[in-house]
Amino acid sequence: MGCTGLKAEWHSTIQTETQFPVVPGTVVEVTCSDSRALNKGSSEVTCIAETEFNFKFNEPKCMNQGIEAVNSK
Repeated sequence: MGCTGLKAEWHSTIQTETQFPVVPGTVVEVTCSDSRALNKGSSEVTCIAETEFNFKFNEPKCMNQGIEAVNSK
């Protein structure tokens, strides 16, 4: 079975232009929903099944630049 959408925990911060469903092995480009946030993980994820994806580096994670600057001090 292919992928039916992004992972539930990504819905509030991650978006894609990809139309679901997609077949396993499909590479999906993801970006942060908030254009001011930075993606601290992979910008491409690969469909495994349902809402499970593989990623080359770290799991996509959007960080607000202001919060990131405070946390890095």
